[in-house]
Amino acid sequence: MNIYNRCQDWLEQINGAASNISLPPAAVKDQATVMLIDRTGLPIKTIDMVGVFPTELGALSLDWSSNSTPLEFPITFAFDYIKS
Repeated sequence: MNIYNRCQDWLEQINGAASNISLPPAAVKDQATVMLIDRTGLPIKTIDMVGVFPTELGALSLDWSSNSTPLEFPITFAFDYIKS
């Protein structure tokens, strides 16, 4: 829930649902690293992204049939560019 709540707060900073007030783009964008891993957990490739921000946060899905992922939610990010 911590990650979900932080993403909700991040989206609220981009455009407040109740207040309709937003921070400047530079204040809400961040950097991210995506690491592609193989089936054994070893890294295959690392991608550094600049200007990352969430655009959509989906509903929480609670399912106890899977022990490894009882709680999931979709989130969509946009970014400015990928570092080479």
